[in-house]
Amino acid sequence: MQVLLLHFATGLLPGLALSTPKQGTLAGFVHASPLFVLYDGYSAVYLFFILSGYVLTLAFQARETRPLPALAGRLVRLGLPALVAGILSATIFAVFGGLNPEVGRLVDSTWYAHLWQPTLGVTNLVKDVVVSGLLLGYLPVEPWMGLLPGWRLTLDVSLSAPLWTLSVELYGSVLIWLLVALERRGVWPWRIGLAVALLLLLRGPYLCFLAGHLMARHRFAERAPVVARLPALLLILGGLALCVMAEFRMLPPVTAFCAANLPLVPCSPGGLQQKIYGSLLVFVGLVQLPWLRQALQARWARGLGEISFSLYLTHWPLLFGPVAALVLALQGPLGLPPARLLAIVAGLALSFALARLFLPVDRLAVRLSRRVQGRRPAISRS
Repeated sequence: MQVLLLHFATGLLPGLALSTPKQGTLAGFVHASPLFVLYDGYSAVYLFFILSGYVLTLAFQARETRPLPALAGRLVRLGLPALVAGILSATIFAVFGGLNPEVGRLVDSTWYAHLWQPTLGVTNLVKDVVVSGLLLGYLPVEPWMGLLPGWRLTLDVSLSAPLWTLSVELYGSVLIWLLVALERRGVWPWRIGLAVALLLLLRGPYLCFLAGHLMARHRFAERAPVVARLPALLLILGGLALCVMAEFRMLPPVTAFCAANLPLVPCSPGGLQQKIYGSLLVFVGLVQLPWLRQALQARWARGLGEISFSLYLTHWPLLFGPVAALVLALQGPLGLPPARLLAIVAGLALSFALARLFLPVDRLAVRLSRRVQGRRPAISRS
């Protein structure tokens, strides 16, 4: 939801995502306020990476899978929904492509105007979804800067820019598998592997996977809280403050750490590194508050969680295609402000409807992934 709302705000209400309090506008003050947490999509992505590290650790511990089947299973799990989402986006672009630049100029959103300009075709689809989305990342985004630049695309020509997270998710999965495999060989191989990983990955998004892995080994999110309520609440508030503040400035220690010439993975660009650290604080505090953990197990939350990946993959072409068409159709008779508000409401409703329709693809990917991995029970070693 945070990613979805961030994209709709940046596209059609750009002041909410791009303006500052210095400009003296209401949108700028909202952007710098705690309300921004509701649509802080980047911090939500990092929370998802922490969750992935946690859940994948438990999944790999529960069964012993050989490396190639494990990697193949993850490729199927992530790649099948991404490929179908890419085909869906290409289909929508064939009907509505080219409208978003005009709407971007109307609403004064250069972000909305210059994105979603793909070249249709099978080769481009493979470059987009498989090479850039799943394997190598988009230029100039992490993780593999400089590798095969001729086959990597930039986000502005991507069929679905949110695919940038999938390569991080894939290699984060490999990282977790390696740590679990080392743990089966003994505590010292695991400790050495973890120490090396931490030394190299203290900067960048893979720190989220390592944090999730460490917490999963101690069932941190399932056992009774070890932190009192007030400190847990302060961790959440402090983490959220770091995430919101990162929109405008980075704390000096974070800036110095990112600027240091160290043999580490480079920091995520802009203020994103600070959002990573803030998300870690939020996650730790969240799982230490029983009432909040219980609230997140409610039916509405579990239902939203069930469609979250589908919603993440499919909303992009709706935002840039049918929503743009709706703004252009309504702005003549109604004026621009009502037109874009109605388009946002309609676009959000369409996004949820399409995510529901996409859900069988997501479930099929899970089933095929499990079959490819040939789930074998883990061998207990004491």
